[in-house]
Amino acid sequence: MTLLLVLFIPIIIGWLLLRPQPLSSVIDIKQNVLFVIAHPDDESMFFGPTLLREIRERIRQPSIDTTVHLLCLSHGNFYGDGKKRFNELTNACQYLVNYCSDFNYTNLNKNKPSFVLKVIDDEYLPDSPNVQWSDHLIRKYVIDYVKVNDIGKIITFDSFGISGHSNHVAIHLALSDHQFRNSSTIQIWQLLTVPLWRKYLSLFDLFITYQNDGEIVHRLSFTDYWNLVETLRHHRSQMLWFRYLYAVTSRYMFINTLNCINN
Repeated sequence: MTLLLVLFIPIIIGWLLLRPQPLSSVIDIKQNVLFVIAHPDDESMFFGPTLLREIRERIRQPSIDTTVHLLCLSHGNFYGDGKKRFNELTNACQYLVNYCSDFNYTNLNKNKPSFVLKVIDDEYLPDSPNVQWSDHLIRKYVIDYVKVNDIGKIITFDSFGISGHSNHVAIHLALSDHQFRNSSTIQIWQLLTVPLWRKYLSLFDLFITYQNDGEIVHRLSFTDYWNLVETLRHHRSQMLWFRYLYAVTSRYMFINTLNCINN
């Protein structure tokens, strides 16, 4: 019996990972979506499964004229390499968009602007866990961007910020402000932080990931995961040994769970 379980579990895992997840059933692409992150590489390390699927679904249905926007609120200049990290973020996003575009979808229109990147360089929003970002300043940048680009949905961090980084938490606090979220018709979705013991279960977290009412779960096939790792590797200045370990062990490289905070 034990031998059967040992053989059966890898088969189930392989089936889950290689079987494409339905897209249109959980992604509303009729409105522009804005990802709000703190630093270059947040998009790959945390939001990758959601970002990949939001981009791909729009490329897959070129008749729907909406765009995925990524607003990064800093250059990631903690070690003085902000310019390099800006270029790495640009290259990483381009790789991800190109990967999504290479899928053989019918009626594919590669000239369609499916993705837009904007990076803020503001001395009052430094990449630093020791600086408390201003709620007002964060909201100003987000509101201005939303108005100009007709955003209908925002995706960002929850109150734990996945890694607990103060800049991540500050974005959540700014966008979950009672007055802001209730005065807006924009949906605000947060990426849910799981307990630490689950964070590094990698794909095995699939077995204990449940989709509660009001939640959306995005998971990647192994091919998608591998290309998300390649996206992360474009952040070359950040790829120390523990980042490679993170890429292998983190459930956020395979799975995202989100819920809407102003439903």
